[in-house]
Amino acid sequence: MNFVKRSLLTLAVAAISWVASAQTMDDAGASFNNAVKLIDTDLNGAIEGFKSTISICEKVGTDADELKKQSMAQIPGLYYRLVLKANDEKNFQGAIDACTPALEASKTYNDETTAASVEKLLPQLYLALGLDQFKAKDYANAEISFTKSLEKDPGNIKTMDFLLKVYGVTENFEKMGETLQAMTAVDSTNELVTKGKEFVAKRYYIAGAKALKGKDNAGAAEFLTKSVALSEDVKAFNYLGIACNNLKRWDEAIDALNKAIALETKDKSELYFQLGTALQGKGDNAGACDAFKKVTTGPNVKGAEYQIKQVLKCQ
Repeated sequence: MNFVKRSLLTLAVAAISWVASAQTMDDAGASFNNAVKLIDTDLNGAIEGFKSTISICEKVGTDADELKKQSMAQIPGLYYRLVLKANDEKNFQGAIDACTPALEASKTYNDETTAASVEKLLPQLYLALGLDQFKAKDYANAEISFTKSLEKDPGNIKTMDFLLKVYGVTENFEKMGETLQAMTAVDSTNELVTKGKEFVAKRYYIAGAKALKGKDNAGAAEFLTKSVALSEDVKAFNYLGIACNNLKRWDEAIDALNKAIALETKDKSELYFQLGTALQGKGDNAGACDAFKKVTTGPNVKGAEYQIKQVLKCQ
């Protein structure tokens, strides 16, 4: 091949390369514009469009760096919009799932602002999902969701309160107590903590009453002691007194029953009968006589009379 032919071939190759480059840059611009058009109607399509634009820009080279930068800046925010869209539709699990690619995109394209927004929203999404599960009585998954919410937002009393409810209804008394302690440590004056104490006291009371009915006096005494420590209640003190009487723990029974008597505003006959039993067991016959004499109504009247006349021979 002579010099002239070689020169013409070189010029032809250069011309082809220049045309290809110009066309690729045009393609990059067209790809970017098409992606922009999809933002309001097809978020996933827009994301893929900007990714395609980035790929084209990388082939073009430095001339397309600005367009590539603009495309990269769009992607994390679009992933975050997918999160918000699912949240608006009350698809909380879908929103949580969408957070992962949003965070990955934020890291890939160095978007700290979007990453912070996703991290801030995540605990709220887990809380909302947990509430849906709790309402559906799916307590196992509700516990998981509330726990994940707290991992993302430690010390959130509202979330802790819902977790407290889960442990209460599932009778996980150990974790229920631990959660109440944690709430109290965060803010003992918070209204949710006050209500939480009442809730826990009631769950302990129900468990204690159930144990007493099943003749598990030791278990009943344990639950009821925890209950009255959080909220002073006539019935809880009465049941605690009965359980302690059955266990022959006379001093504890006397203390509980005296507190019940002080709180009761109506008929105290049942309480005085149990108090008389405790005092008699302790050996305080004079005190027992006095208590039994105050039993004036209810099913224990005859029993009290028997103790007064036949057993204690009260004066």
